[in-house]
Amino acid sequence: MADRIHDVMRRVFSSGLPVGALRARPSWHRSASSFPHLVGRGFQCHEDGLVFFPTKEELLQAKPPGSAVWVGSSYLRKLPNKKGELVTTQKYSYFPSHASFWDHVYSRHKMGYLTGLYEVAAEHHPRVLYFDLDGKKPMKKHGNRFLSSLQHLVSWFFSVDDDQLEPVVLASANPDKFSVHVMYPQIQFSNYERQCEVLPTLLNAIHLLDTKTMQIDHTASGLPDTADGADTRGASQPELRDVVDRHPYMKFQLFRAPYACKLKGGEYKKETTLLPQTDFYMHDNLTGFITYVCPDFAAVTDPTMDQLTQHNSVLEEIRRMTIWRGPGLRFKGGHGGAGIPMADINSLYVPEFRQHLIRSTIDFRGLSYADQWSLGLRSINTMRASHFWSWFRLCGSCYTLMHRYESDPETRQRVLDAFLDWSKVPTQ
Repeated sequence: MADRIHDVMRRVFSSGLPVGALRARPSWHRSASSFPHLVGRGFQCHEDGLVFFPTKEELLQAKPPGSAVWVGSSYLRKLPNKKGELVTTQKYSYFPSHASFWDHVYSRHKMGYLTGLYEVAAEHHPRVLYFDLDGKKPMKKHGNRFLSSLQHLVSWFFSVDDDQLEPVVLASANPDKFSVHVMYPQIQFSNYERQCEVLPTLLNAIHLLDTKTMQIDHTASGLPDTADGADTRGASQPELRDVVDRHPYMKFQLFRAPYACKLKGGEYKKETTLLPQTDFYMHDNLTGFITYVCPDFAAVTDPTMDQLTQHNSVLEEIRRMTIWRGPGLRFKGGHGGAGIPMADINSLYVPEFRQHLIRSTIDFRGLSYADQWSLGLRSINTMRASHFWSWFRLCGSCYTLMHRYESDPETRQRVLDAFLDWSKVPTQ
């Protein structure tokens, strides 16, 4: 994967075009009545009995009732340029309640209609504990083991007996991909802030723990992006850490609803339909939604790390290993703050990329931006070149720096070469 990334970067940045020609287009949005470049499933204000808004800002201006369930839906938009490129965009609406949301998706599923609605968990919305498990086709045969490991870990982390936890599981019908949503209606959070209190340590626990012994596996690291799903570390099987997605935890998070399909090429793809794999908890269909929080189902509500680590020394050690809670970084609440999104924090501090460096500080004083860039790259784990989030962020940094040196071709090339040399051959 790193080699493919390297080739793409060289073709893009060595194309001979001025950096300004590669500049990302500014974001733009219009009202529902002023979208002239629409194709396929373009923006439709009235669809499926709902009134949609083209942006989340306009959804907020509509002031949905407090009991409303916010939803998103994908559509294709044609960019107003000569190439007429198509991009997938979200539009937004809301249902009066979770019950009306369920009636909508279930009735259309029974009638054979394909839908693509996403549930929206905004910052103030209550939510339950949820996970997105994702991997290639070979991971499907390990699905039951992954779910068993997840159950064991959640029970241990929150100090709840296994028999008190009953997850709701939705899985994609796609035979060529492992894609599963897991929700625990028994673990509840009042809002995004309370969810973030435990989420970083929980995700790190998934990466660091041997789920059989519940002890820290100090050799733990994720699998590379291999075609056959094989574990190159010598273990016989892939682990839970290799399929748990660390990203779907934004302040404005979209999560596919039951029976929802993905939009590809302007059409809903039936094989991507999310289908229930278990009975809904207590036979309540609404437990298929992450923002449906029923107090009667709660085993744990708004836990704090102080409470969870009180009688769990292993969890306390994992908490201390969560780098951004250290004394040198004073992020508000320990989960981002300072404008840093939770998804970025979860991807930035991944245990598998930790290094035991001889030096703990780097002195950038007196160095040019280009020299700082080269020195900093040499201290970053090269395995991050195979990690999409890291690659994407560093591509942006590389572009920004190249743009700064647009009038200095030699330094600009040195910036690009430093990035390509770093990402070319990742090593363990």
